[in-house]
Amino acid sequence: LPVVYTPTVGEACQKFGKLPLYPRGCYVNLTQRGNVLAVLQDYAKAHLQKGPDGMYLCDCIVFSDGGRILGLGDLGAWGMGIPIGKLDLYTVCAGVDPRRTMPVL
Repeated sequence: LPVVYTPTVGEACQKFGKLPLYPRGCYVNLTQRGNVLAVLQDYAKAHLQKGPDGMYLCDCIVFSDGGRILGLGDLGAWGMGIPIGKLDLYTVCAGVDPRRTMPVL
């Protein structure tokens, strides 16, 4: 797995900001310190479905700080490829529904 995952995700992270993808992932910045729960709730409201109990359906959240990624150094916002890549791996290997995940940087 590292033979495929590490170089593939590493290259994707180096090019993440240039990829023509739809917006994905929840970004938390320093100005939101103390309000992380509200940021996550806003993201859930915009991107996750609600269950019959009214709660957002989220099976897995992967957090990253964007630093020291796969030996590439600090990639900042382009590091969103790490939590997305990990969640994709969880989807393929463990059957986690990608619509019920939250990548956070």
